[in-house]
Amino acid sequence: RTADAAAARTAAARRGHEVAQAQRSAEREYLATLHDTACATLLMVAVRGQSIPGDVLRRQAAKDLRKLAAERVMTGESEVAGELREEIAENPLRVRAEFADGLGSAWHPAVVALRDGVAEALRNVARHSGVDHATVRAGRAGDRVTVTVSDDGAGFDVTLVPAHCRGLAWSVVERMASVGGRATVDSAPGRGTTVRLEWPHV
Repeated sequence: RTADAAAARTAAARRGHEVAQAQRSAEREYLATLHDTACATLLMVAVRGQSIPGDVLRRQAAKDLRKLAAERVMTGESEVAGELREEIAENPLRVRAEFADGLGSAWHPAVVALRDGVAEALRNVARHSGVDHATVRAGRAGDRVTVTVSDDGAGFDVTLVPAHCRGLAWSVVERMASVGGRATVDSAPGRGTTVRLEWPHV
């Protein structure tokens, strides 16, 4: 009886831990999605000296609502190239896409993380780089998918990013980590920025 009681307590503790992990993961995903949608749109409106046509804002707001309302599919697979191309097509930058043959499909949450990571990286190019173009490259080696977003803009010192400027950390690095991937940022003043996304991270 003592052993059974101990086993039951252990099982209950394990279930509690798993539920807490799932709740934290869902909260991180929601915050990342909120940052990428409504917060990004409001920031775009708030930037002084930037005139944005009303129809552009309406389309962006409608897209934000679709993303926030969409139910996240946590099983199955999605086509990598298709998801990336769709995101790139909606970006105002001039984006050169260089995709290797055979990208194929991958676990849906991982593809979502790659897609949304690319979207946030491109938004950072538009906001901070001082250039209107970027390059997105995607390749696959076995089960590993690698995507990079690079620009030749102003660049920045990654060690001096203020604590409140957490777009890349929340929307890219933590999002990739939550699906077993990895994101790295390589930049320096005057030599542009490269964001590298990799799934899975082995």
